[in-house]
Amino acid sequence: MGGREADLPVTDSFLLEMADDGVLRITGCRGIRRYTPEEISVSTDRFLLTVRGEGLFLKSYSETDAAVNGKIETLVFGREQHGG
Repeated sequence: MGGREADLPVTDSFLLEMADDGVLRITGCRGIRRYTPEEISVSTDRFLLTVRGEGLFLKSYSETDAAVNGKIETLVFGREQHGG
């Protein structure tokens, strides 16, 4: 049985695509909150996604997309805190 891409509805969510432990593509990001070689945190509409590892860097970044490269060890999802 061959794989096929599904048509998913576009929401205020985000999409992660990881080819191996060295490349993570994020669609639906809204900003970079932290950027070090050991940790990159990306805001989405609802979550703060933190990538932890070694030698991390942003290979590309736009208003809605980012590509994190390096030795990715963990992904941590947290709730964003909005407003006051």
